[in-house]
Amino acid sequence: ILLGISGGPDSVALFHSLLALNVKLSCAHVNYQLRAGADEDESFVRKLCQEKGVPLFVLRCDTVAYCKKNRLSIEAGARELRFSFFKEISEKENIPLIAVASTLNDAVETFFINLIRGAGIRGLKSILPRRDNIIRPFFNVTREEVLSFLKEINAQWRDDISNKSDVYLRNRIRLQILPLFTAENPAFVEMFAKTLSHLREAFYIYTNSVQQIIKRCVSPLSIKWINGNAGECFYLAEIYKEKHLIISSLIHEWLSKYPVPEKKISEIINIVKGLNPSNPSKKWKIFEGHGCKVYLSLEVIVVVRKLELPELFEIGDSPVE
Repeated sequence: ILLGISGGPDSVALFHSLLALNVKLSCAHVNYQLRAGADEDESFVRKLCQEKGVPLFVLRCDTVAYCKKNRLSIEAGARELRFSFFKEISEKENIPLIAVASTLNDAVETFFINLIRGAGIRGLKSILPRRDNIIRPFFNVTREEVLSFLKEINAQWRDDISNKSDVYLRNRIRLQILPLFTAENPAFVEMFAKTLSHLREAFYIYTNSVQQIIKRCVSPLSIKWINGNAGECFYLAEIYKEKHLIISSLIHEWLSKYPVPEKKISEIINIVKGLNPSNPSKKWKIFEGHGCKVYLSLEVIVVVRKLELPELFEIGDSPVE
């Protein structure tokens, strides 16, 4: 197992837990160079792994520059850097599983983040205990249980002072919003685990139903000057038969798998709802995504994956302008 370790309580507790289970363990640490204590965190993790004889891989990166270049928030950019690094090490070292120390508290916080951002039912299922080769062994463990375990084994860890800052949405949810719920119900986090479980089951049923309709609407986009999978076309004729609520779900579910901002997806949905099939137009509307473009006309939505696109090309009778 490759463990993503920050030096914080959650990942350090998982580190000791996996060692106690005699797991063949390697660790990966990312130094984002975002705060004064980042180098101390790295030193702590290096020392911990050295003491236990655990192989460690470290990435030092200029996170601010990366986020600026790719037009990402610090949180989104750091996540992208982190998981890209984990995947790279996993493949290079032939390590089949990647473990991250997300707790039940993280899942609840993620639910509220997605709720606030309007991420739909896909976002409300929050994080999953396993996705592909990424596992979350502490998925049903609370943060309080983690701290209790660390004190019981007399383990040291690093505290991230940025966790107390209200700059980040996750921190504001943790420090300001969740205490209102726990004041009403001290076991709110534990009880909410049941709600998340129901939401994931509902998402599974919803996804299966929606995907059956999407399959009837979508076909691959093949353009001779683009190598490989250029993207997809979503033909709108099928969904004009559906109610507007279904239209929103279909388009949102389909576009969510592409790096298209949520605001752009909402704008596209609103435009599609207002289209009049009896009044066709050859004009295209173009939406920029991160690493793709979305072209919208009366008949079709086209997602093209590549950034290096020519200014004009034709699909059917409708010129992109």
